[in-house]
Amino acid sequence: MGAKIYRVDDKIKKPTYDFGEGYKVMKAEDERYEKEARAWCKEVGSGALCGEVLSFPHADSAAYYMVISTRPLQLAHLQIGDEWQSEWAELLTVKKAKEMVSSRKAMEKLFPGSH
Repeated sequence: MGAKIYRVDDKIKKPTYDFGEGYKVMKAEDERYEKEARAWCKEVGSGALCGEVLSFPHADSAAYYMVISTRPLQLAHLQIGDEWQSEWAELLTVKKAKEMVSSRKAMEKLFPGSH
């Protein structure tokens, strides 16, 4: 069975971007949003993957999701950047989500700050 995807724009204030302020300010806004999304996921969700970010490459960016729970697999669509959505997210299994998290963490060790 695939994942259920939720929008959280009514629960968490989505990032606002002012491109004139520069990349660091925009990155800080993404980090604030991710922190609030993680807190909300941990409040309503459960499981070892709760609060982990999954990304699906898309066009010039990626579609981002955060795990709410693994039984059943529920994901929150993160409205970061261009707010891409992946056509593959609903097909995700818990096993594949674990692999994606493991892979992301390995890349972060090799390239700190790459997420």
